[in-house]
Amino acid sequence: RHIDTATYTESTEDIVMKAHLHEELYAQIAMLSPENQMIITMFSDGASEREIAEADGMSQKGVNKRKKAIFEVLRKNLKDFL
Repeated sequence: RHIDTATYTESTEDIVMKAHLHEELYAQIAMLSPENQMIITMFSDGASEREIAEADGMSQKGVNKRKKAIFEVLRKNLKDFL
């Protein structure tokens, strides 16, 4: 289905669901370890895995594995919203 973004307006239900998703996402991130919070925050701010690795003192491969694990936990914990 194609949505004309120029004329599309979200329903109240869509807006509320997105707000609940954002609230739960931030709650889930808050439950991560400080190191994992830093990784996900830097990544969401546009930092590369290499930049995150340099900031955290770990390898780029380590950041990649950690990032995948973090996303898997978030996906599992947010499955009711996705």
